[in-house]
Formats: sequence, C-alpha cells, structure tokens
Amino acid sequence: MTRWLSRNYLLVAGTSLALPALIGLAAGGRDEDSVLALGQAAFGRRRFQQFTWAVSSYGHHVHGAHEPGSRDQSRDNGWTLPILGGEGLHNYHHRYPFAAVNAPIYLDPLGMLLTVAERLGLVWDLKRVR
Repeated sequence: MTRWLSRNYLLVAGTSLALPALIGLAAGGRDEDSVLALGQAAFGRRRFQQFTWAVSSYGHHVHGAHEPGSRDQSRDNGWTLPILGGEGLHNYHHRYPFAAVNAPIYLDPLGMLLTVAERLGLVWDLKRVR
C-alpha cells in the first residue's frame, strides 16, 4: 500500500482536494461552494500537517515524560494523545520503534483501532512491547 501511495502521490493528493468539491456539486451545491470546499480541503490538510510537525518538534525538545532507556531527548506529551491518536507518545516510539501499539497504561486511540482491526482479521502480526 505504501509503495502504491508513493507511486500515485499526485493522484491521491489531487483526489483528496477535489473530492469534497465534487461531492458538493453532485449533492446540488453551487459552483462557488465547490471552490470554497476545495480551498478548505487544501487549508485543512496543511493545518493538520503543520500541527503534526509542531508536536513532533515539541516532543523532541521541550516538555513531557522521558522513557527510561531512551537515548535521545524525545518526550511523551499527554495533551497531544487525543488530538493525534497516540502520536504524542514520541519518546515511547523512540524507545520501542518496532511497536505498533503503545504501552497499555497510555491512552492510545490509534493503537486501540489497530487492536480491534487485528481481532477482526484486518491486520496481523502487530508488534507490542512485552
């Protein structure tokens, strides 16, 4: 899937911008509204990327818990967990880079989703810290 996304990046990016506008037009929206939807799709995606990068930078240098045994300065930030689906556990990720699911003591929405998908047979061989 990752290879396909990489090879078809322009198609995926263009579709993610155009789809809200096309859905609006198909539902009977005005042309002006479709242009607005296109702009909001582009703006919203860019804002989310900027927020993600800011959290990553913040998680490397400023506040948060430091996992014993980690050799870098990354930090875990609890306030980012619900916003980014568990990606705020930056130090945990650096300490255990192979783990798809974070420690059960942390709120990890993405890890919970992966666990449910695993039980449904949609994903398999998830790596966890023992």
